[in-house]
Amino acid sequence: MNDRLGRGAGDQALTAVAALLRDSVRDHDLVARMGADEFAVCVRDTDPGEAAAVAARIAEIVRGPVHAGEHELLLSARPGVSAGTGVTAAELVRRADTARYAAKASGGHLVIYSIELDERAEAAERLGADLRHSLEDGDFHVYQPIVELHDGRTIAVEALVRWIHPVRGFVSPAAFIPIAEDNGLIVELGEWVMRAACAKLAAWRSELGDAAPCYVSVNVSARQLSEPDFAEVVCRILDENGLEPRALLIKVTEIAIFGGASPSRPSRHCTARAYSSRSTTSAPATRHSACCAPCRSTS
Repeated sequence: MNDRLGRGAGDQALTAVAALLRDSVRDHDLVARMGADEFAVCVRDTDPGEAAAVAARIAEIVRGPVHAGEHELLLSARPGVSAGTGVTAAELVRRADTARYAAKASGGHLVIYSIELDERAEAAERLGADLRHSLEDGDFHVYQPIVELHDGRTIAVEALVRWIHPVRGFVSPAAFIPIAEDNGLIVELGEWVMRAACAKLAAWRSELGDAAPCYVSVNVSARQLSEPDFAEVVCRILDENGLEPRALLIKVTEIAIFGGASPSRPSRHCTARAYSSRSTTSAPATRHSACCAPCRSTS
């Protein structure tokens, strides 16, 4: 919101949400801002069974139109709930925060804390640590050929992120990609895949000559696309491997574009020299897809 409408509008929206929360509870209840866009509501003297109903009511209130200056905004809430007696305030907040993370992962549905959430979070932390080590050891990568149907000739390859852990064995992308996105490793992982794929293509060209694939395709996440230096990273990887931009196809989902990341914003930071670009509209395993290829702007 700050990027699109300005910091002033963001502050006004937070103030409006705080007022909505304050008006939705009783005088002796407590509303506090915990982080950038995170709020906590402590509702006292209620039965544990009422917590979910109270949270659902508050979330529904927040989903209504919120005015921030001249803007009318539609917001959403990802409520996590904890309840109980004989528990410290700090522990209640920790449990609610754990439930909130689970709500975020579930797409925004209300989640009530349970001990299973802690166990799941601990497992995710261990998997995240293993992900870091495997990234350093290079335990990723599979290349899928792209062929001409009429003669079966391989014209390109797609770099797919597949994790073969030395102990866990095959780890599904559905298990580790969300964790990488949550802890920020998705940016480093995506750059590693792009660099390794370009290096492999350069090696194939050296070994196979004209028989080498024409280009390599890599998937880019919304988090990568929103990095300010994304275009510079792409250009640097191409230069390191002596490849022209048309040798690299970058596949971007529509969710990455319309969900907030803008491919045009980082491209303004490209270094000089003009290049042609390659694009396509196919992206396997996604409901929404669009693709773009890097293009350096002329200075």
